[in-house]
Amino acid sequence: MPVDVTRRRFRSGDTSDQLPYSKKAVHRALRNTIGQELKASYEVPRELPHEISTLLMHLSRVEGRS
Repeated sequence: MPVDVTRRRFRSGDTSDQLPYSKKAVHRALRNTIGQELKASYEVPRELPHEISTLLMHLSRVEGRS
């Protein structure tokens, strides 16, 4: 659900989570909305791509030697 922030006025010191329309609350709402839209538009892969899996295995071996 989009958040209408066009009629809100902010002060530069409004960073408290306690204020319902603080900049922090607006940023959180925007971030959540963007995340929901991305989840609706793109499928999240269930497995790692082969290249990343190979790099992680290599990293595990290198860290195991230390």
